[in-house]
Amino acid sequence: MTAPTPPPPMPLGPAPAWGHPWPAPVPPRPLAPGSTAGLVVGIVALAGGLVLLLPLVVAPLAWYLGARAHRQAEREPERWRPGGPARTAMVLGMVGSGLLTLVFLLAVVVATLTWVTIASPSPY
Repeated sequence: MTAPTPPPPMPLGPAPAWGHPWPAPVPPRPLAPGSTAGLVVGIVALAGGLVLLLPLVVAPLAWYLGARAHRQAEREPERWRPGGPARTAMVLGMVGSGLLTLVFLLAVVVATLTWVTIASPSPY
């Protein structure tokens, strides 16, 4: 009785080039247009708003720019990189818009109390 013949060896693919056992890395996709601008505007709005209150006025712009860039990245995920600065710009814009609303309401309350105090006759 003879032993069965072994199967032929499995064919191997081409050997990788020396020093490159893996494929070349793919460059990352670019950020959606407006995401970096929204991030910068959001940072300026919050950082400047905590010091002077006036830069809080541009916080809704950061929210808009971030939301637009985020929507564009979601629509074309193969072209633009989603998340990152666009989402951060949206969050900074939301926080800044909330602070702007609080400052506006506080200004209305102070103005109303001042007007009531000045307009009411003093008993003295």
